Amino acid sequence: MADASGPEAEPSDWSFLLKWNNYSGAEDNGDLASWEPEDELLQESGSSTADEDELTEAQTATTGSKIDDDEIVNIINASIAHYTSIWEPNSGVPKEDWIVYEPEKMWEDAESKGKRQQMISRYKAEVDWYTGGLDRLCEEIMEFPGSNSDAVRQQCKNLEMTVYNLELASWLLSIYSLSPESDSDGDIHDTERGGQSQLAPVDQSDQHAAAGIIDLGSPPASSIGDANEVSYVSPVAATAEEHTPTFLPLNLQDIHTANHGDEPEQASLATVRRWLWRDLIETQDRKRVVLKALHELHAADRENIRSRLKVVGKAKCRQEIKAYINMLSRDEPRIHGVLQRDFVKIQIIGRLFFSWWYCDDYSTKAPSRADLGELSDELSNSPLDLDVFYDFLCKIMDTTFSQEALQHPDRPSQAEIIEISDDED
Repeated sequence: MADASGPEAEPSDWSFLLKWNNYSGAEDNGDLASWEPEDELLQESGSSTADEDELTEAQTATTGSKIDDDEIVNIINASIAHYTSIWEPNSGVPKEDWIVYEPEKMWEDAESKGKRQQMISRYKAEVDWYTGGLDRLCEEIMEFPGSNSDAVRQQCKNLEMTVYNLELASWLLSIYSLSPESDSDGDIHDTERGGQSQLAPVDQSDQHAAAGIIDLGSPPASSIGDANEVSYVSPVAATAEEHTPTFLPLNLQDIHTANHGDEPEQASLATVRRWLWRDLIETQDRKRVVLKALHELHAADRENIRSRLKVVGKAKCRQEIKAYINMLSRDEPRIHGVLQRDFVKIQIIGRLFFSWWYCDDYSTKAPSRADLGELSDELSNSPLDLDVFYDFLCKIMDTTFSQEALQHPDRPSQAEIIEISDDED
């Protein structure tokens, strides 16, 4: 089968997916189980040729499925296209956790703090992460599709949150990827639209590629029935440079951005990812500041924290943070008597404590010497603050950042799952 990203791919093979170009913005999260794609391949038919019967029997014998690979591919494609077409920046997010995204302000804040390239790298990594996740989910559906088209559609519901997260990461990447020169061209300041200066999601005609649409090309006759030749386009092929941001009001200004619930230590990774630094700093939400800072660390650094907490315990950790503060206040390069490999771990935990104490992002900066002196005095008078920080850090390493949670970053935490009772039982 031809690769949809190659030169042999015909636009007509998947052009029907571009119908969302005229997406009205109305909320339509219809159930896929009752939603039928228009492609004639998806219509149940009572007639079949003898060759088709033989093919179905062969597939049923090997995979337990009575549905051929082409139909599975079309259902997966249609499902991805459906979720992509209805995506908005807060899709899949409980209404109380909706966020007002201000693209222009986000870009300017990152640029003024010298963090725009860091944000670009971060969201490129997220695009790659969710791309791989979507690929794996599609492969699992292809391998175990079920016995009929309804079973395939039911499995395709598992694609929803991954598609939403991929779309959000791609959109945020497109915002931070705008160059400073774009400002003078009107890409950020929209002078022709009555002062409207909100950037909008990426051009949605490119978002189908970003969501990983499976190849719709018809295979040659000799390859029919060969499941290994059913391929799909990796979303990595759709880079940020291909996205063209346009202007479109998000109409979310009535949403309270800092309402995050009462138990931050029970938040899922997907929830933490949506929090904005400016909200956390404005509300002086120290617990969520630590969660956000931990979320943005490299995986290796998080594991260094985990191992250090287990090895040293509370009393030793408290001493190490104080020693790190004293080292910085004396402008010394290292803590005397501490191995370099241990110092790296102490430094990471120390910076997390600064983020906690000052309710700000201290992952790449340190307090002034005057502030460090005041902090040292405060901790001498009130050592319990370090204990509270240590206990909270241990807690979230076992909840939000547990090994299981890190393996399933899109999964809501147990506390975020709303149980619905069955009145009929």
